[in-house]
Amino acid sequence: MSNMSYCRFENTANDLADCWENWDEVPFENLSSDHERRGKRRLKEIILEMAERFVEEDRTKEDEI
Repeated sequence: MSNMSYCRFENTANDLADCWENWDEVPFENLSSDHERRGKRRLKEIILEMAERFVEEDRTKEDEI
């Protein structure tokens, strides 16, 4: 289910925090389904992509100073 635009970031932040708090709770190979394994893998890819972008944005801002 998708989030409504007025609460997308709030809901996602809460869900992401929950995922992070439980990240190591169940080893990847012991997740309950292929859907969960794909979801965890995709979530990690998204987080890495976001981190790279934020780091690049910060570097660009530092270069402007």
